[in-house]
Amino acid sequence: MAATLKSQLQAAPNDVDNWVLLGRTFASLERWRDARDAFSHAIALQPDEPALHAQMGEVLTLEAGGTVTAEARAEFTRAPSDPRARFYQAVALAQAGDTAQAERNLQALADEAPPQAAWRQLVLDELRSLGAAAPSGAASPPSITEDLQNELAKLDAVPSAPDPRVAPGAATAPVGPRIGDLEDRVRAQPRDEAAWLALGRAYQAEGNAAQAVAALRRANQAMPADLNLLLAYGDLLADGIKGDVLPADFVGVMQQINALDPNQADALWYLGLAAAHRGDAHRAAKFWRRLLAELPSGGKERASLQERLDALR
Repeated sequence: MAATLKSQLQAAPNDVDNWVLLGRTFASLERWRDARDAFSHAIALQPDEPALHAQMGEVLTLEAGGTVTAEARAEFTRAPSDPRARFYQAVALAQAGDTAQAERNLQALADEAPPQAAWRQLVLDELRSLGAAAPSGAASPPSITEDLQNELAKLDAVPSAPDPRVAPGAATAPVGPRIGDLEDRVRAQPRDEAAWLALGRAYQAEGNAAQAVAALRRANQAMPADLNLLLAYGDLLADGIKGDVLPADFVGVMQQINALDPNQADALWYLGLAAAHRGDAHRAAKFWRRLLAELPSGGKERASLQERLDALR
């Protein structure tokens, strides 16, 4: 994944999105110096973009083992409204001994968070660790937002052209024309997430798994930082896995997902499995411990994962 991004950046060194994705990929691998370098390039291209400073601050914090350093705080001050920056600034207050203010800031952030926000649970967990009564009703973020579901429903409602080879009144399976319409749409609008997802689903409905995978691979190339497309792409690749060996392209997609959402359960499971298969017990345990924290207590999945963890020792 990192090698591919580096190659793309050699051809297009001003592609901010790819610098950001490269930085996130290196961060997921704990290659902090490389992550800092990637984000530095992104910031040089867009110095006034708050989200870039917030992500740089996070890398600096994680590099310091979770301590919010002065250098990280300086980055966060350049992103005053960014949820990531607000979270780590509250953590910095707690680390400085001002737990009460840290709790107030985290509570405000949790209250303002959309229910589907992937980072909301992290805020709630931090509140609990400080002893605060976090609000109830935290829900796991959906893989597809409500707006996107509505857009997909619109695409599904578009009627397909009738097949002239079928007699009037007979049952039809008019997938071809629909795929053609969607192919035209993604060519005209390569950053149309809903169209890419609908195209992959249309190929699946036709029984053409290879074309579905190819469509979502193209979607990933067009929008490499789109989590919904990556999740759909990963699901398709997972369907083709035979045995315990994980293909390199599938592991690469899981790394991309993990870079965008460090708590995404499927990515944590498969990255831990990939690490275990190559004999890297330390990294496997890191991924699976994080996954363990996401699983409900008392469940069979949690017990099974704990057995896997114990077997690594």
